[in-house]
Amino acid sequence: MIIYSTKELKPKLIEMWKLCFEDSDEFVQFYFDKVYQDNNTLVLLADNSIPVASLQILPYQIKIGEKIYNAGYISGAMTHPEHRKKGYMAQLLKAAAKQMKKQGFIFSFLIPQEEWLFDFYVKYGYEKAFPMTTENVNPANIHAESERVEVYADFENLPLEQIYHLYSGFLTQKENVVLKTKEQFCFILEDLFIDEGYIFYLKENGIAFVVEDEDESNAIFIKEILYTSNNCKQFLLSVIGKFFQTNKLTIENTQPSENSNLYGMIKVLDKSYAKIIPENIYMNTM
Repeated sequence: MIIYSTKELKPKLIEMWKLCFEDSDEFVQFYFDKVYQDNNTLVLLADNSIPVASLQILPYQIKIGEKIYNAGYISGAMTHPEHRKKGYMAQLLKAAAKQMKKQGFIFSFLIPQEEWLFDFYVKYGYEKAFPMTTENVNPANIHAESERVEVYADFENLPLEQIYHLYSGFLTQKENVVLKTKEQFCFILEDLFIDEGYIFYLKENGIAFVVEDEDESNAIFIKEILYTSNNCKQFLLSVIGKFFQTNKLTIENTQPSENSNLYGMIKVLDKSYAKIIPENIYMNTM
Protein backbone atom coordinates (compact mmCIF):
# COMPACT_ATOMS: atom_id res chain seq x y z
CA MET A 1 0.00 0.00 0.00
CA ILE A 2 1.25 3.48 -0.91
CA ILE A 3 0.10 6.48 1.13
CA TYR A 4 1.16 10.01 1.93
CA SER A 5 3.23 10.22 5.08
CA THR A 6 1.90 11.07 8.54
CA LYS A 7 3.40 12.52 11.70
CA GLU A 8 3.47 8.97 13.11
CA LEU A 9 5.53 7.71 10.15
CA LYS A 10 8.02 10.60 10.15
CA PRO A 11 10.33 9.20 12.90
CA LYS A 12 10.50 5.86 11.04
CA LEU A 13 11.41 7.64 7.80
CA ILE A 14 14.20 9.48 9.62
CA GLU A 15 15.55 6.15 10.83
CA MET A 16 15.39 4.75 7.29
CA TRP A 17 17.13 7.84 5.90
CA LYS A 18 20.05 7.34 8.28
CA LEU A 19 20.35 3.72 7.12
CA CYS A 20 20.29 4.66 3.42
CA PHE A 21 22.32 7.87 3.27
CA GLU A 22 25.57 9.10 4.83
CA ASP A 23 24.31 12.51 5.87
CA SER A 24 25.23 14.27 9.09
CA ASP A 25 22.71 14.44 11.92
CA GLU A 26 22.61 18.21 11.41
CA PHE A 27 21.63 17.82 7.76
CA VAL A 28 19.00 15.15 8.52
CA GLN A 29 17.42 17.39 11.13
CA PHE A 30 17.45 20.33 8.71
CA TYR A 31 15.91 18.23 5.92
CA PHE A 32 13.09 16.81 8.00
CA ASP A 33 12.43 20.12 9.76
CA LYS A 34 12.42 22.31 6.63
CA VAL A 35 12.17 20.35 3.37
CA TYR A 36 10.15 17.27 4.31
CA GLN A 37 6.38 17.57 4.52
CA ASP A 38 3.83 14.82 5.10
CA ASN A 39 1.88 15.87 2.01
CA ASN A 40 4.87 15.74 -0.35
CA THR A 41 6.13 12.34 0.85
CA LEU A 42 4.96 9.02 -0.56
CA VAL A 43 5.52 5.95 1.61
CA LEU A 44 5.18 2.30 0.63
CA LEU A 45 3.98 0.16 3.51
CA ALA A 46 4.65 -3.59 3.67
CA ASP A 47 1.90 -5.59 5.35
CA ASN A 48 -0.02 -2.29 5.38
CA SER A 49 1.92 -0.99 8.38
CA ILE A 50 5.72 -1.16 7.96
CA PRO A 51 7.35 1.66 5.89
CA VAL A 52 9.89 0.06 3.55
CA ALA A 53 10.39 2.72 0.85
CA SER A 54 9.76 6.42 0.43
CA LEU A 55 10.38 9.51 -1.70
CA GLN A 56 9.55 13.21 -1.68
CA ILE A 57 7.99 15.19 -4.53
CA LEU A 58 9.25 18.77 -4.27
CA PRO A 59 7.52 21.40 -6.45
CA TYR A 60 9.75 23.50 -8.71
CA GLN A 61 9.39 25.54 -11.88
CA ILE A 62 11.46 25.09 -15.03
CA LYS A 63 11.86 27.92 -17.53
CA ILE A 64 12.31 26.78 -21.13
CA GLY A 65 12.64 29.63 -23.57
CA GLU A 66 10.16 32.25 -22.39
CA LYS A 67 7.68 29.81 -20.84
CA ILE A 68 7.58 28.45 -17.29
CA TYR A 69 6.41 24.92 -16.45
CA ASN A 70 5.60 23.21 -13.15
CA ALA A 71 7.85 20.28 -12.32
CA GLY A 72 8.29 17.79 -9.50
CA TYR A 73 11.77 17.07 -8.17
CA ILE A 74 12.19 13.55 -6.77
CA SER A 75 14.18 13.76 -3.54
CA GLY A 76 15.11 11.27 -0.85
CA ALA A 77 14.18 8.18 -2.86
CA MET A 78 15.09 5.30 -0.57
CA THR A 79 14.34 1.67 0.17
CA HIS A 80 15.12 0.04 3.51
CA PRO A 81 18.25 -2.14 3.09
CA GLU A 82 16.36 -5.23 4.24
CA HIS A 83 13.63 -4.76 1.63
CA ARG A 84 15.55 -4.01 -1.56
CA LYS A 85 15.19 -5.78 -4.92
CA LYS A 86 11.48 -6.34 -4.33
CA GLY A 87 10.22 -3.75 -6.82
CA TYR A 88 9.14 -1.27 -4.15
CA MET A 89 10.86 1.75 -5.69
CA ALA A 90 9.34 0.93 -9.07
CA GLN A 91 5.91 1.04 -7.47
CA LEU A 92 6.70 4.35 -5.80
CA LEU A 93 7.98 5.98 -9.00
CA LYS A 94 4.83 4.96 -10.86
CA ALA A 95 2.65 6.27 -8.05
CA ALA A 96 4.66 9.50 -7.94
CA ALA A 97 4.15 10.05 -11.68
CA LYS A 98 0.38 9.71 -11.25
CA GLN A 99 0.36 12.16 -8.35
CA MET A 100 2.48 14.69 -10.24
CA LYS A 101 0.15 14.53 -13.24
CA LYS A 102 -2.81 15.17 -10.94
CA GLN A 103 -1.02 18.22 -9.58
CA GLY A 104 -0.44 19.59 -13.07
CA PHE A 105 3.28 19.02 -13.26
CA ILE A 106 4.59 18.87 -16.82
CA PHE A 107 8.00 17.42 -15.93
CA SER A 108 9.70 15.39 -13.23
CA PHE A 109 13.45 15.55 -12.58
CA LEU A 110 16.06 14.10 -10.25
CA ILE A 111 19.78 13.65 -9.63
CA PRO A 112 20.93 10.01 -9.35
CA GLN A 113 23.32 9.57 -6.45
CA GLU A 114 25.24 6.75 -8.11
CA GLU A 115 26.17 6.03 -11.73
CA TRP A 116 24.22 2.74 -11.97
CA LEU A 117 21.01 4.55 -11.04
CA PHE A 118 20.93 6.27 -14.44
CA ASP A 119 20.09 2.92 -16.05
CA PHE A 120 17.54 2.23 -13.32
CA TYR A 121 15.61 5.49 -13.87
CA VAL A 122 15.66 5.12 -17.66
CA LYS A 123 13.24 2.23 -17.21
CA TYR A 124 10.71 4.66 -15.75
CA GLY A 125 10.86 7.26 -18.49
CA TYR A 126 13.69 9.48 -17.31
CA GLU A 127 16.43 10.64 -19.67
CA LYS A 128 19.77 12.31 -19.04
CA ALA A 129 19.83 16.10 -18.79
CA PHE A 130 21.45 19.01 -16.94
CA PRO A 131 25.06 19.52 -18.09
CA MET A 132 27.86 20.15 -15.66
CA THR A 133 31.48 20.96 -16.35
CA THR A 134 34.35 21.80 -14.04
CA GLU A 135 36.92 24.50 -14.57
CA ASN A 136 40.19 24.72 -12.64
CA VAL A 137 41.48 28.22 -11.96
CA ASN A 138 44.66 29.51 -10.38
CA PRO A 139 43.62 32.74 -8.63
CA ALA A 140 47.28 33.74 -8.26
CA ASN A 141 47.16 34.58 -11.97
CA ILE A 142 44.27 36.97 -11.44
CA HIS A 143 44.93 40.60 -10.62
CA ALA A 144 41.77 42.40 -9.58
CA GLU A 145 40.52 44.81 -6.95
CA SER A 146 38.40 43.22 -4.26
CA GLU A 147 37.13 45.86 -1.86
CA ARG A 148 33.49 45.51 -2.83
CA VAL A 149 33.11 41.81 -2.06
CA GLU A 150 31.29 40.78 1.13
CA VAL A 151 31.69 37.33 2.71
CA TYR A 152 29.07 35.50 4.78
CA ALA A 153 29.27 32.18 6.64
CA ASP A 154 25.81 32.23 8.24
CA PHE A 155 22.49 34.09 8.16
CA GLU A 156 23.59 36.72 10.67
CA ASN A 157 23.75 40.13 8.95
CA LEU A 158 23.13 38.43 5.60
CA PRO A 159 21.29 40.84 3.23
CA LEU A 160 18.95 38.03 2.18
CA GLU A 161 16.50 40.12 0.15
CA GLN A 162 19.28 41.71 -1.90
CA ILE A 163 21.11 38.44 -2.47
CA TYR A 164 17.98 36.51 -3.47
CA HIS A 165 16.92 39.33 -5.81
CA LEU A 166 20.31 39.19 -7.52
CA TYR A 167 20.37 35.38 -7.63
CA SER A 168 16.82 35.11 -8.97
CA GLY A 169 17.58 37.75 -11.57
CA PHE A 170 20.56 35.77 -12.84
CA LEU A 171 18.43 32.63 -13.17
CA THR A 172 15.54 34.27 -15.02
CA GLN A 173 17.98 35.67 -17.58
CA LYS A 174 18.89 32.13 -18.62
CA GLU A 175 16.96 30.52 -21.45
CA ASN A 176 16.63 27.04 -19.91
CA VAL A 177 16.82 26.87 -16.13
CA VAL A 178 15.37 25.40 -12.94
CA LEU A 179 14.02 28.37 -10.99
CA LYS A 180 14.04 28.64 -7.20
CA THR A 181 11.61 30.35 -4.86
CA LYS A 182 12.92 32.40 -1.97
CA GLU A 183 12.13 29.51 0.38
CA GLN A 184 14.06 27.05 -1.80
CA PHE A 185 16.94 29.51 -1.98
CA CYS A 186 17.00 29.70 1.83
CA PHE A 187 17.17 25.89 1.97
CA ILE A 188 20.20 26.06 -0.32
CA LEU A 189 21.90 28.56 1.96
CA GLU A 190 21.13 26.58 5.10
CA ASP A 191 22.60 23.45 3.51
CA LEU A 192 25.65 25.46 2.43
CA PHE A 193 26.21 26.77 5.95
CA ILE A 194 25.81 23.27 7.42
CA ASP A 195 28.73 22.30 5.17
CA GLU A 196 30.67 25.29 6.54
CA GLY A 197 30.48 27.01 3.19
CA TYR A 198 30.56 30.71 2.32
CA ILE A 199 28.73 33.24 0.19
CA PHE A 200 30.89 35.77 -1.65
CA TYR A 201 28.70 38.72 -2.64
CA LEU A 202 29.67 41.43 -5.10
CA LYS A 203 26.84 43.93 -4.67
CA GLU A 204 24.46 43.95 -7.65
CA ASN A 205 27.09 42.30 -9.84
CA GLY A 206 28.02 38.82 -8.69
CA ILE A 207 27.65 35.98 -6.22
CA ALA A 208 29.52 32.75 -5.49
CA PHE A 209 28.81 29.80 -3.19
CA VAL A 210 31.99 28.15 -1.98
CA VAL A 211 32.99 25.10 0.09
CA GLU A 212 36.29 23.51 0.99
CA ASP A 213 37.01 20.12 -0.58
CA GLU A 214 36.90 17.51 2.17
CA ASP A 215 39.05 15.03 0.24
CA GLU A 216 41.84 17.25 -1.01
CA SER A 217 43.88 19.61 1.11
CA ASN A 218 43.81 23.28 0.16
CA ALA A 219 41.34 22.72 -2.69
CA ILE A 220 38.24 24.89 -2.91
CA PHE A 221 35.02 24.14 -4.78
CA ILE A 222 32.93 26.98 -6.16
CA LYS A 223 29.52 25.30 -6.31
CA GLU A 224 27.99 28.15 -8.29
CA ILE A 225 29.20 31.53 -9.53
CA LEU A 226 27.03 34.10 -11.31
CA TYR A 227 28.13 37.55 -12.48
CA THR A 228 27.24 40.45 -14.75
CA SER A 229 30.62 40.62 -16.51
CA ASN A 230 33.89 38.75 -16.80
CA ASN A 231 35.55 41.52 -14.80
CA CYS A 232 33.15 40.84 -11.92
CA LYS A 233 33.95 37.14 -12.17
CA GLN A 234 37.65 37.97 -11.82
CA PHE A 235 36.89 40.11 -8.75
CA LEU A 236 35.15 37.19 -7.09
CA LEU A 237 37.79 34.60 -7.98
CA SER A 238 40.58 36.85 -6.74
CA VAL A 239 38.86 37.37 -3.39
CA ILE A 240 38.07 33.68 -2.98
CA GLY A 241 41.68 32.71 -3.67
CA LYS A 242 43.01 35.22 -1.15
CA PHE A 243 40.39 34.30 1.44
CA PHE A 244 41.36 30.61 1.40
CA GLN A 245 45.04 31.27 0.58
CA THR A 246 44.95 28.74 -2.21
CA ASN A 247 46.19 28.51 -5.79
CA LYS A 248 43.51 26.01 -6.80
CA LEU A 249 39.87 26.80 -7.35
CA THR A 250 37.48 24.35 -8.99
CA ILE A 251 34.36 25.88 -10.48
CA GLU A 252 31.37 23.59 -10.90
CA ASN A 253 28.44 24.05 -13.24
CA THR A 254 29.99 26.39 -15.75
CA GLN A 255 28.35 26.93 -19.12
CA PRO A 256 27.58 23.76 -21.18
CA SER A 257 30.37 22.67 -23.49
CA GLU A 258 31.54 19.64 -25.45
CA ASN A 259 33.08 18.30 -22.24
CA SER A 260 29.93 18.61 -20.15
CA ASN A 261 28.62 15.61 -18.25
CA LEU A 262 24.87 15.18 -17.87
CA TYR A 263 24.48 14.68 -14.12
CA GLY A 264 20.68 14.73 -13.77
CA MET A 265 17.60 13.26 -15.42
CA ILE A 266 14.22 14.54 -16.55
CA LYS A 267 10.92 12.93 -17.51
CA VAL A 268 7.99 14.29 -19.50
CA LEU A 269 4.75 13.73 -17.62
CA ASP A 270 2.57 15.36 -20.28
CA LYS A 271 3.55 13.78 -23.59
CA SER A 272 2.35 16.79 -25.57
CA TYR A 273 5.48 18.56 -24.30
CA ALA A 274 7.88 15.77 -25.25
CA LYS A 275 9.63 17.73 -28.00
CA ILE A 276 10.48 20.84 -26.03
CA ILE A 277 12.98 19.43 -23.51
CA PRO A 278 16.54 20.67 -24.16
CA GLU A 279 19.48 18.81 -22.64
CA ASN A 280 21.15 22.01 -21.53
CA ILE A 281 18.80 23.04 -18.72
CA TYR A 282 20.75 24.86 -16.03
CA MET A 283 20.32 23.25 -12.61
CA ASN A 284 23.03 23.95 -10.11
CA THR A 285 24.19 21.19 -7.79
CA MET A 286 23.43 23.51 -4.89
